[in-house]
Amino acid sequence: HGFAFRPNAIGAEGLRPLVAALARNPRPALISLNLCQTSLGPEAGRHLATFLQHDRTLQNLDISCNPLLSEGVCALLAQCSRLRILDIADTGCRGELVHPQLASLLQRTSSLTRLSLAHNPIEIRPLRRITRGVVACESLVSLSLEGTSMGTEGITILVDALLAAPVQSLTELNVSNNSLSSLEA
Repeated sequence: HGFAFRPNAIGAEGLRPLVAALARNPRPALISLNLCQTSLGPEAGRHLATFLQHDRTLQNLDISCNPLLSEGVCALLAQCSRLRILDIADTGCRGELVHPQLASLLQRTSSLTRLSLAHNPIEIRPLRRITRGVVACESLVSLSLEGTSMGTEGITILVDALLAAPVQSLTELNVSNNSLSSLEA
């Protein structure tokens, strides 16, 4: 069972009563919530975090293409450890601001199988920490870093870490649109 609200400008004001109603459901069966392109700003991250703190059934959350910024994404990440799929692509978050929470999520979850960070800039230093989280997350099979401005140095850091990982669970990696130049052997 799932709900899709895209594209609708529900914003944080519309999200609050929506998640409150979902939380009151005596027989929750919602496993997928698509809030892509719904004008969710930073405050929406807090509303979603409160909902996820108590929800036990939601497995897939798509909040891509919303202006959540780093503040909204950071508020949300602490409550995402039970999710199987998380899409935070194109939310305006920056690697330098979300990497501690993202790395922590990746290191403590045993459920997350798919993660999209696409079209959010991830700088080299934060990428190192995020990569350590990716390597530690044995449940993660799909990662999208499309258009994250990681460049050749970033992809080298990522690939070196993945190759050195004791357990390799990642089977799908998208690093397209990152201005990669020739890698040195």
